[in-house]
Amino acid sequence: MTQQSDAQAPDGTSQPQGTADQQQTPPSTAAADGNSPPASAPSQSAGGDILDNANSSDAQSSAADDVLAGADGGQQEGVPDQYTFEPPEGLTIDQSGLDAAMAAAKEAGLTQAQFQKLAEFDIERTQAAQQAAVDDWNNRVQGWREAARTDKEFGGQSYDANVKTALSVVEQFGDKDLKALLRSPSEDNPDGLAIGNHPALLRFLNRIGKKLGDPSLVQGDATAQDATDEARLRRLYPSMFKESA
Repeated sequence: MTQQSDAQAPDGTSQPQGTADQQQTPPSTAAADGNSPPASAPSQSAGGDILDNANSSDAQSSAADDVLAGADGGQQEGVPDQYTFEPPEGLTIDQSGLDAAMAAAKEAGLTQAQFQKLAEFDIERTQAAQQAAVDDWNNRVQGWREAARTDKEFGGQSYDANVKTALSVVEQFGDKDLKALLRSPSEDNPDGLAIGNHPALLRFLNRIGKKLGDPSLVQGDATAQDATDEARLRRLYPSMFKESA
């Protein structure tokens, strides 16, 4: 037989309680059986959520300050008084450009690490653009060479002979500066433009060389000149050309 016990009500009267197997678990202890707490009572970890503790009256301010104020060793780096940058080995940096970049970085509030990464990125981008320009120029010059070999006037079977003719004109009339421009640029020839590979210039030099090397043209001019000089001398000094008896 189930026993009942009386409980004292606020007015002092006894009120019957339910049986032991009918008693309900108080809401405040519902989490003790391993179930999730009700929505009205959010759970917290053993250490407590930082943001919740920061807003509660019994939160430890020192713990919140250490994290939120950056008092620990993991605080973010600030803007330095002076940026430093070590360029890669073998690379020369324009100091005026570097100074301008440092001024812009300080205005933007970059840290030293951020400035370093940005400078390295700019160097890589510039080097890639320069290499692309060099590759494009080399491809263009190579296109000139190939076009010269197949040119109707300069190339074909007469290519080697025409190269020698054009080269003879350069050797005879070209000076040091012109020869430098005709050749490709290099460390020994920084002013080179490689225009000596262009079919149009090669045709031009070849035509000049053939005109200068035409023997019939030279002999014809010389013979006509000699005949003119002798006739003029005979008219001026006839006694010099009088045949002896």
